[in-house]
Amino acid sequence: MDANTIDAARTRIDYLEILRFMLAFLTMAWHYYYFAPHAGVTHSMPVEFPGFRYASFTVEVFFIVSGFIIIASAINRKPVDFLFGRIVRLGPCLVVCATITLAVAMLSPRGVDLSDYLASVLIFPLAFHDGMDWAYWSLRFEVIFYALIFVAACFVDIRRNVFRIALLLIAYDAIVLALLSIYDPAVGDLGDVSYALGEYASFFAIGLLLYLLLVEKRRSWAIGLALLVACVIAAFRCHRIANIVSKLMHEPQVGIETGFAIFAVVLVVFVAFVRTERRPRVARLFARLGRTSYPLYLVHQNTGYSAIKLFENRLHLTIDTRPFVMIAMVVLSWVIANHLEPVLASLYKKGLAGASQFGRATQVRLFGSKGTLP
Repeated sequence: MDANTIDAARTRIDYLEILRFMLAFLTMAWHYYYFAPHAGVTHSMPVEFPGFRYASFTVEVFFIVSGFIIIASAINRKPVDFLFGRIVRLGPCLVVCATITLAVAMLSPRGVDLSDYLASVLIFPLAFHDGMDWAYWSLRFEVIFYALIFVAACFVDIRRNVFRIALLLIAYDAIVLALLSIYDPAVGDLGDVSYALGEYASFFAIGLLLYLLLVEKRRSWAIGLALLVACVIAAFRCHRIANIVSKLMHEPQVGIETGFAIFAVVLVVFVAFVRTERRPRVARLFARLGRTSYPLYLVHQNTGYSAIKLFENRLHLTIDTRPFVMIAMVVLSWVIANHLEPVLASLYKKGLAGASQFGRATQVRLFGSKGTLP
């Protein structure tokens, strides 16, 4: 990757940071003002603003952002460096947020499952185990995607194979979607069906393909056609997901045109931010808000619900306390991201560096100097 490409990638990722904060904030608003009231988690009145029911599709934008950013992170890095980078990025935040959620859960009559906490702080068990917070469900697909990129990097040059990885994701999603249509023609009723990357493989693939188009400047009919196919599959996925949510919320089912409209908004939102030019004066603020998005997403749901229910059931406040809870969640997340995480990240780096040196030394003892890692 040449210097111009690296600079372009950094510029676009800077603006994706502010997008990530906006997405996390909107996800929190959807949980507090739509999901929780409709699901009976809280007694607050739901907001029936037209289209607000579809604000949950911020997560789909997150997956496109993840595909775009993770492939940029993996290119020109050794597989172990990529893996360590993901651990340092996820681990500190998960430790803090899962511990906060654990402490809050211990005060509730529902109790806690320590295996959920261990899965959260160890990161990789989240691929097959629930985390401490309901919001952790999306981390399952993130961790699986990271593992896919790591395994690919162990065998091939990632930069030269981004397109092939995207094709594999698209083909996999197309096959699964076709099988689901046969096995489960009633859209929105997945039952106990579970599979790797869930409904989201094509969203990751779109992130990879947009990276090739917008950063690597690779323009070809093959990439364009692959992107078109991925977008069509993703639109069908949006249709299915919308009806899954509709069923959970006892809302009417939606037509296929709604799925395509939702995906169009998802794609436009992402592209609008990824193509924005960087303004140096606000780049630092964007970076800080971007860092805040991760703890905000992880800590807001269960802990926020507990705070809202405390105000409703114990203090019997008559005002809508959700705006105050949202402000508190943002402030808490800012403190976690900009003050607690850096300290823990430094400890993680030292620990991983020590583990790496120990591994190299062990390999030398077992296999000799020729067995040392490059």
